[in-house]
Amino acid sequence: MPDKEEAATRHRMVVEEIDIPENTPKVVESDPPEKPQPDILDEGVKVSSQEVVEKGSMLGLRSDDVDPQIKKEQSPVFWILIPGLFILGAILGGVFFYQKGVNSTGTSATPTPVASSVPVTTPSPTPAAKIDVSKFDVAIFNGSGIAGEAGKVKTLLTAADFNVVSTANAATYDYKETIIKAKSTVDASVIQKVKDALSKNYVIGDNQTLAASSTTDIQIVVGSSKAE
Repeated sequence: MPDKEEAATRHRMVVEEIDIPENTPKVVESDPPEKPQPDILDEGVKVSSQEVVEKGSMLGLRSDDVDPQIKKEQSPVFWILIPGLFILGAILGGVFFYQKGVNSTGTSATPTPVASSVPVTTPSPTPAAKIDVSKFDVAIFNGSGIAGEAGKVKTLLTAADFNVVSTANAATYDYKETIIKAKSTVDASVIQKVKDALSKNYVIGDNQTLAASSTTDIQIVVGSSKAE
């Protein structure tokens, strides 16, 4: 029995409570500060990139072929400008070819119109109304001083359908030209017929107006001058 108690006494544990004062400062653990890394690597990259660009330019290489990563980003205006230039060129080209086509059409040889002969019908002159000269009374006076001249003039006027109502001597015999006297109511065409009937044999002078109170419409005074 004394051995069992001794063994029990050996295995007994003593627990003591220790009071920890509240004002004891707590120790906060923090990570050690990071040391700044040297820029040796960045400077190395920058220098190497610059050297690559300079060497590429010396060898005639484009920046695209040297290093795509160092190519600067192009402005969006560039991508808008390129299609605009193509569209403007297309418009100008279309206008140029249009003007060229218009000019070539305008300067093309215009066929010379051939004048076709169109038969022109010339209207035949309407025959003048025939005037009945027989209704005009004619008196003949011999003023030439040559016997028989009044009778000759009567024959010529009668052949032209005039109505000769009398022949006689004039008051004087010094007439050189044959004178035709007619009333104002006698048409000019009638006087012209008298001239046509006598002009082949006698020299006709200026016409004279006969008084309206005369008993005949026309009077002829024969002169001495003959037509050649």
